[in-house]
Amino acid sequence: MAARPAVMVQDRDLLGKKVGRLRSQGIVPVNLVIPGDDSQALQTDERDLVGVLKETGQSGLVELNSRDATEVALIGDVQVHPVTRRVLHVAFRRIDLTKPIQVAVPIDYVGVSPASAASDRFVAHELQALEVRCLPDDLPRSIEVDVSGLDQAGDVVRIASVASPEGVEILNDPDEVVVRVEFERAEEEETEAEDEFGLVGGIGEIGDTAEDGEAEATPSD
Repeated sequence: MAARPAVMVQDRDLLGKKVGRLRSQGIVPVNLVIPGDDSQALQTDERDLVGVLKETGQSGLVELNSRDATEVALIGDVQVHPVTRRVLHVAFRRIDLTKPIQVAVPIDYVGVSPASAASDRFVAHELQALEVRCLPDDLPRSIEVDVSGLDQAGDVVRIASVASPEGVEILNDPDEVVVRVEFERAEEEETEAEDEFGLVGGIGEIGDTAEDGEAEATPSD
């Protein structure tokens, strides 16, 4: 078994909106969620954390190292600023390596579909992740779905035909469609409604509450 990526963590005293002070210093507030108990408020170096996330993706296992102990944890919710793309908060979940876990694993679409080169049809990715159950050390970073056989409109890949890694059970309905080929729709003359002032209608982003410390939704914040 390959060594797990590790990151150093420290106890955190600043909570709620005060965590903005940490982010200005290159420190990310994180939480360790403990099943059946209160979560632990922690903090870690932003650069180290980003390096770990690049290595594991957003559903992998990491070691949280502190002065007193080492915890094996599963990466849970990762909150990223919508503009700067900086990591605002991460929730880790303590796990038991001897018990199966249920996790959403990203799909890695591989191969080139003949339909993607056609002018009258396109490939629609219906799913971006699959629900799986496995022992923690068997957790894959992603699951491959081959689209090279998709050509004509109506061609699909269903869950039943997706090969799962050894020791991994895919929990989605076997008949669920993962990816399909559809006919290209003619572009509509107007794609967005205009209001009486001629402005495009719609709701924009009002603000980023996570930047003010609202990112942390765990009970201990």
